[in-house]
Amino acid sequence: MKFKAKTKSLIDILSISNTIVETSAVIPIIRNIVLSLTGNKLRFTSSDMMNTLVSEIEVTGESDGTSCIDGKLLLNILKNLSEESVMIDSKEVEVETLVGNVKQKSIQLSIVLTTTSGKYDIPGLNPKDFPKVPIVENSTKLEISGEAFRDAIAKVSFAVVAEMGDILNNIYLDIQEGSLTVAGVNNAVFSEVEHKIVSEKAKTLLVNKKSLLLSKTLFSKGDVEINYNANFVVFSNENIQLFARLADGIFPNYKAVFPKSSQNILLINNTQLGQAIKRLLVMANGALNLFALDFQESQLVISTSDKDFGKSAIEQLPIQYSGEPLRIGINGKYLLEVLNTMSSENVNLSVISPNKPIVIWPDDESSQRALIGPMSLVGMD
Repeated sequence: MKFKAKTKSLIDILSISNTIVETSAVIPIIRNIVLSLTGNKLRFTSSDMMNTLVSEIEVTGESDGTSCIDGKLLLNILKNLSEESVMIDSKEVEVETLVGNVKQKSIQLSIVLTTTSGKYDIPGLNPKDFPKVPIVENSTKLEISGEAFRDAIAKVSFAVVAEMGDILNNIYLDIQEGSLTVAGVNNAVFSEVEHKIVSEKAKTLLVNKKSLLLSKTLFSKGDVEINYNANFVVFSNENIQLFARLADGIFPNYKAVFPKSSQNILLINNTQLGQAIKRLLVMANGALNLFALDFQESQLVISTSDKDFGKSAIEQLPIQYSGEPLRIGINGKYLLEVLNTMSSENVNLSVISPNKPIVIWPDDESSQRALIGPMSLVGMD
């Protein structure tokens, strides 16, 4: 493999490829990146075993080939070069090692980066040992705008906090003929958003949170094409493909936990509520973040305390409310996280009783809603 490329183009593409490279990976080969040259197309492949990232750029190719190299090392070298372009060549070097009293010869791959002022010799690995790029056959296309896709991930990913391997470490995608519902769940907070889409058939997917956050970063602008089959989902644009392995398992029926409609609905300014919660959080017990919300006729009274340190705070905010007076315990940190995902000027809060979850949704036309489980106020009153 031998080619000439612009330094900036290599830096840009390596920065993308390295996003999923884990330098502490248990499997040494995936700490590296595979470079494959065909004609003037240079393809970069990186993997963390769950995700495979493929990207490509145009170069001036001289001879085709494939090499496996430490991508982070190559990137660091390129970032410190002043030359506009570099030459990269891979070669095989015969290495002689002494095993006991016997000399043994072996072939070692080497990648040579040449500039006008010097040469960098970087050891390589056998690309045949690198995980294969998945072949996604019999796939179905999901049509959704890039903006709606990124919006959905941003609105639900905060709720996914489970450890790797837990089913709740995944984001739930419920694909129907005319809609896509995206949901993130933990033991205390549920968040979902719905967008209109064009899809050929109904399907539910479980996609790891890391995979979706990667796709949100990689495809931060413009539209993204999404294709899936029984085992993988592929996010792509003209130059980048992200293959994400789908999770197996049964996602909890979180919709059943949402309470039925309630007459106790409060309308409040989103910014005012968020700022009040942020101010009061510094006075709360950091382990619990317990807040009391008092629903009253024309105001919401928010209070918190930390008896271990003798701290307490209370604020009143104007609201529109015609329901019954209610007092409910809630995690203030979770409430703030939910409010931060809602862009509307006002938000609605609904609760049936103090021992039922509180439901929050923006006061606009978006199909977003979140649920936060109640907390006991014993010891706070």
